[in-house]
Amino acid sequence: MDPQKNTSSYFVFQEEIEKELNQSKENNFLQELESVKIDRYKKLELPKPVWKIKIDSKTYNGGTCENFSVFIGKPKSKKTFAITLILAEYLKTEKSKKVLYFDTEQGEYHVQKAINRLSIKNNSIPENIEAYHLRSKDTAKRLKLIEECIYHNDNVELVIIDGIRDLVTSINDESEATMITSKLMKWTEERKIHIITVLHQNKGDNNARGHVGSELMNKAELVLSITKDENDKDISIIQTVASRDLDIIDFAFCIDEKGIPNIIDNWKKPSTNNLNKNPTKALPHQIGNETYKEILNLCFAKDEQLKHSDLVRQLQLAIMKLTAVDMSVDRTKKIITHLLNENLIQQRGTPKTTASHYVNMSNGIIETIDHGTQSKIEI
Repeated sequence: MDPQKNTSSYFVFQEEIEKELNQSKENNFLQELESVKIDRYKKLELPKPVWKIKIDSKTYNGGTCENFSVFIGKPKSKKTFAITLILAEYLKTEKSKKVLYFDTEQGEYHVQKAINRLSIKNNSIPENIEAYHLRSKDTAKRLKLIEECIYHNDNVELVIIDGIRDLVTSINDESEATMITSKLMKWTEERKIHIITVLHQNKGDNNARGHVGSELMNKAELVLSITKDENDKDISIIQTVASRDLDIIDFAFCIDEKGIPNIIDNWKKPSTNNLNKNPTKALPHQIGNETYKEILNLCFAKDEQLKHSDLVRQLQLAIMKLTAVDMSVDRTKKIITHLLNENLIQQRGTPKTTASHYVNMSNGIIETIDHGTQSKIEI
């Protein structure tokens, strides 16, 4: 045998093998690309609504197949109770599809307690829910267990991951944020399911924590925030932060004596003006006109007209009564200027004289003087 010839043949053979492999890879790539190409003429159905919520006798879609939603909130804002509400509504009507519930933060006792609330709320034991407590597992193991459970359970439609932050080692690592978001998109699309995730908010603002939170909020079908009512700590408010083609309205719930969350019927969204939050720091234009009307009605309850010094004092007393805050004279004078600009009050008489006074315009009534006859006209 000619060694040189054999060597040459070997390399030729290797080149042919590599060429075939590369061709195979290219063909696989093209096949995969073809599989995700959009056919404009194919009839596609709207994604199936998975979970819904009934508020004041009207039902709203909250999440659809092949998508995921994010529940965010400060610690102790009752995020897990909010999940109980959603699950209870889902399990009332869905008896055949399976629900997978993963909790990464609580121990076995408290996860069981959370699941048992469903039995009390719906007066029946839900047989189609499987719950897992993953607190004792390391980060990589939690992620792998969830993925295996999703892919090895048929007939699953809804998955809850309470504490998705615990599926990454660093909440601010961009690569991990991309990884976990990609996992959710892959799982939901391949398994035709909806996933609800739960994540803490930043202490300083209302955004979800870290790069993970930012990625999840950008890719989620629906983002809901859970906050405590500032006027009633027994009430938690659920508000839509962002949504894609979903029209769920803001609503609130409270916890009854049995520890069961219940939606509050005919709930009205509380005022969010800055006067109620911190009157001494609120700028005049940040305070809502509805609040100003309440204040002015108190100021002019006994007198239809007030001199400047009297108006300053009455405003201070009214704000104290409504908010329990002692407003400074200087800030009160700025409020008077704003009220004049907004036409909520009017100054009558010659300014800076004893004849100068103010009248309340906020109730839609003005006073006119006609040949000594006083009359009131609605505006």
